[in-house]
Amino acid sequence: MFAIFAAILIFVGRYAHDFKLDASADTLVLARLAADTCLWPLFEIAGGEFSLTYLPPEKKPVAEWLKRQGRFRHLFKAGNEALLEQIQADVDRNWEKLLARAGDAVPDFGI
Repeated sequence: MFAIFAAILIFVGRYAHDFKLDASADTLVLARLAADTCLWPLFEIAGGEFSLTYLPPEKKPVAEWLKRQGRFRHLFKAGNEALLEQIQADVDRNWEKLLARAGDAVPDFGI
């Protein structure tokens, strides 16, 4: 009998040249913000079972993650408010779907 194991690890990190990050931006801060805004939800599927592995203590607006990176500077120009609202709405909708999928398997981290 053979078992197949697969893992995907996608790193959200700093590459200042292409992402136009502020030199003081911290990789860990960006990674934490990606998870805390639910833009980059942390979950696993093991043995066919889906589970969330991180619930943000306080869900933050996606704009907090976007504004730290120069590559998204255009989103904060006058007239793009609706675009930011749409991005936030998409993230919120996707997060709600993940919460529903997790159901009773939503972890209680004492938060």
